[in-house]
Amino acid sequence: MGEDYASEATQFIESYYSTFDTNFKDIGSMYRESSVLIYTENRIDGSGDPAVGVRSIVQKLQVIQSWSDKGIKHDIDLPIDVLPMANGSLLVVVQGEFIPSGELSLNFADTFVLMKDGGAYYIGYAIINMVDFILDD
Repeated sequence: MGEDYASEATQFIESYYSTFDTNFKDIGSMYRESSVLIYTENRIDGSGDPAVGVRSIVQKLQVIQSWSDKGIKHDIDLPIDVLPMANGSLLVVVQGEFIPSGELSLNFADTFVLMKDGGAYYIGYAIINMVDFILDD
């Protein structure tokens, strides 16, 4: 695996959160029918069942996206943690702040397995973890 894996992962992750925040209708393009997503500790929608496939994942993510009708923003902490895996996939841990409408924010720590489809990465597995609330001053 080339030494550019960390920069490739960073570019993908920045694109993912930008798409989530500003162009949500295209978020499904970053997953495949074999992709799996789960929220930890049932904090978001009360369901511990994983979402499998693009449609199911987008439906779960819409719960987060709909928290504010004024928009949301992910502020990710760089650098992200990236570990190359034996099969060419990348294990990625992203931490940051999730800000719905600028009034209340949550820390998040998301974990992804990025897999290759041809020459491009997609999210094979995702664990979405909202950590806690932070009151803005």
